[in-house]
Amino acid sequence: LYGFVGYRRQQCKPGTILRRFSAGAFDLVVSDHILGETQRALRQPWFAEHESSRDAWALLAALRERGVVVALPDGIPRICRDPDDDAVIATAVLGGASYLVAGDDDLLVLGEVEGVRILDPAAFVALLDQESEMDRPPAGRRGKARSLPNRPQGDGRLDAKR
Repeated sequence: LYGFVGYRRQQCKPGTILRRFSAGAFDLVVSDHILGETQRALRQPWFAEHESSRDAWALLAALRERGVVVALPDGIPRICRDPDDDAVIATAVLGGASYLVAGDDDLLVLGEVEGVRILDPAAFVALLDQESEMDRPPAGRRGKARSLPNRPQGDGRLDAKR
């Protein structure tokens, strides 16, 4: 969410990611869960006090319109030590994302889940810069949606490479 506030600041890595998404550099996979959480956060007084709150609402609209919106099933498996982050992981996996970008240590500690690399914003921007320099296709969706691993919820196993 900090990218929404820092959208116009060049040094803000989450803002850089959102600017590049807006420019069509890659596909962004979202779910109603992520969009709803973002909308709830934008309604908090802290965001309303920032001059960029109008930009944030415009970006949220762009995510709804141009993002790849994934429907999440009931009964998402427990993967992360913070159960609230399981929907974020499920969004990335079901949306066929190559990368999940987060500043959340509970996600970053996993490193990779079901073939989705978990990177912090600075590492993802560096990856985009590298791909741009090499003139390779931009990062984003692999193009093939997948299913979540079929395992009982809360079994404590992680399908992650550390």
